[in-house]
Amino acid sequence: MKRFFELLMSLNKENFKELISFLSVTTAFVYFFLITFFTIPEENQRFADIILGMLGTAVLGRVYGHYFDNKKDEEF
Repeated sequence: MKRFFELLMSLNKENFKELISFLSVTTAFVYFFLITFFTIPEENQRFADIILGMLGTAVLGRVYGHYFDNKKDEEF
């Protein structure tokens, strides 16, 4: 555990961006998998659809925009 925190503290700005991007994309794909292959109760279906849309547009769009050099989004 100590080694993990030392690794986190030694990250520079670019490595930190890559780590956050990796975690965001991994979380999004895990959610895509879960929402596709597991049943969702009927009363939670709309909530799951909203999260799915948000992940598809906000999270993945910003990460892909950064890595494919989208000049409009300089704050990432």
